[in-house]
Amino acid sequence: MSRNPPPHPALTLALILALCSTLVPRPLLAQSAEEILRLVEAGRHDDAARALQGGLQRRPQDPHLRFIQAIVLAQQDQVGQAMAMLHQLTRDFPELPEPYNNLAVLQAGQGDYQGAIANLQKAIRLKPDYLTAHENLGNIYVELAAQSYEKASHMLTGPSPVSTRLTVLRKMSTGHAHDAMEAQALMREPPIRRLGP
Repeated sequence: MSRNPPPHPALTLALILALCSTLVPRPLLAQSAEEILRLVEAGRHDDAARALQGGLQRRPQDPHLRFIQAIVLAQQDQVGQAMAMLHQLTRDFPELPEPYNNLAVLQAGQGDYQGAIANLQKAIRLKPDYLTAHENLGNIYVELAAQSYEKASHMLTGPSPVSTRLTVLRKMSTGHAHDAMEAQALMREPPIRRLGP
């Protein structure tokens, strides 16, 4: 089984930022979970871990506390454990879209784009107006397109629209595609150039 190439650094950073800023939807949180989340957001991970431990001892099946625990684990670079917790949340509470979205963020960060796409699509099916999931899915498609253009550019000998597209995609993924001319250059050529072998 071939391993996906590592994600582009800009995509990884964007996904990490999305993970940190959108992991827990405010309306779902109970008061104690709100307080723990404030500790997490303040970077007080040890305090948050202690509060989580106490909360989970009282309410071991609380999806909000378990979700926050996955956040804390991910922020402490215990990604495998965070992913296992999110997987379990998707099994225990399949109606919640947020665990699917955040599992996808972690999967994409490890280069598992197909798994991430599948989980984002599940999140969107559960909540069609889930903006963060749509944005994360778009970011993954941009990264996959950039990887394909990168491979194609190594097969070329000379100037090609592929190089322009790759440059524009890389700028888009880092937030530097401000030049409308560059964006238009991406669209000048037909997206599918030819049929055949």
